[in-house]
Amino acid sequence: MITIDPFLVIQKYNSDAPVKIYELINELGIDYIKFPLDENISGSIEKKKNDQYLIRINSSHSETRQRFTAAHELGHYIYHRKQINNQAIVDDRMYRRPKDKRQNEEIDQKKETQANQFAATLLMPYDVIVRLRNEGDSCDQIAEKLIVSKQAMKIRYDAIFPNG
Repeated sequence: MITIDPFLVIQKYNSDAPVKIYELINELGIDYIKFPLDENISGSIEKKKNDQYLIRINSSHSETRQRFTAAHELGHYIYHRKQINNQAIVDDRMYRRPKDKRQNEEIDQKKETQANQFAATLLMPYDVIVRLRNEGDSCDQIAEKLIVSKQAMKIRYDAIFPNG
């Protein structure tokens, strides 16, 4: 079996605006599906047969939220794949584990935070933000081009440009 380095694949996509998250997921050999889930569930990732993985994304959420969920679940795949095993990782609207006895107990809040940070960095690449700002785009315009929420972009933007 040929192993693909996910970080090499990410390099192919992290200079685009917006980052083509679904193409990236496909190139890594991960299946994804969008369909309505409970309003409180954003998405999940589970291991299927033959080391295949499936990301589920709540299609009733906004496009920016669906993209973040896809990137968040990809973060779980990259960093927490060994913990997925036979139990899915399910994430609620706050990207926390819902209180459910079927939930994967190996995924704690630290791992959820890591997946969130990965998603933010992936969808809002430093070099792209700097380039767009230098081209004259405002924080809100960059959010629109990257198809991320204005709130998430403001947090990332302020971290990159702390003095405005």
